[in-house]
Amino acid sequence: MVEGYTQYVYGLLCPLSRKIRYVGLTRKPVERYDQHVKGQPTGTPQKQRWLLELRDKGLVPEFLIFEEAPAEQVDGPFVSYEVDPRELERRWITRLTEAGHPLTNAHKRQERRPREDRFVAEATKRGRALAGVLDVDPAELIDE
Repeated sequence: MVEGYTQYVYGLLCPLSRKIRYVGLTRKPVERYDQHVKGQPTGTPQKQRWLLELRDKGLVPEFLIFEEAPAEQVDGPFVSYEVDPRELERRWITRLTEAGHPLTNAHKRQERRPREDRFVAEATKRGRALAGVLDVDPAELIDE
């Protein structure tokens, strides 16, 4: 594992509906969360509208880290991972969409995959909340 290059698959949880509204990927979770809650909203019009509506109510989304993808090797600008972080992100988008979470991500609905029980079990086992930000277990977000 190479320090500083870990990618984190994360979600933004709506404090009103208690549903995940966005899934993303970042190397710097705290900075990325600040961008979501303090900066000008970016992304799809649905995501922008949702974040602005929360702000108008004096609320912010909660930040959940679902999974980590540690870097195996760094060679100049090239970073290799055991598991492609973008694939992990796509899996979370698919699973949460299938579980009924109204995501605001710009993604095409993928064909329904067979249940990936092993993936879900491992991912939720490793899933964790950023310290002090959220007190929800990611496993509770996916109805099995």
